[in-house]
Amino acid sequence: MEAADQITELKKRRELIGISQVKMAQLLGVAVLTFQLWEYGLSNPSPTNAKKLEEVLFQLEDERLEQLQAARNSRQEVGKKKKRRRKNGDKESQN
Repeated sequence: MEAADQITELKKRRELIGISQVKMAQLLGVAVLTFQLWEYGLSNPSPTNAKKLEEVLFQLEDERLEQLQAARNSRQEVGKKKKRRRKNGDKESQN
């Protein structure tokens, strides 16, 4: 993978999670500038930091997926309740 591809991939993943460079650097225990250099391909993380970066990204992506699934389930539940109300409203108007 080319450095430019890595930059794009790291930035895409971070943005999809919805986390700032500052927060990401804090989670990794590195300076913001250090994280920015990684994201822009001007520097590479050490093997230890690369492993930590992947672990943090995977964890944050999992959490984001859980949030999205919970929101989806909530919307589905609201839709079911609305349907029931309409159905019950129809029955009452027929009586």
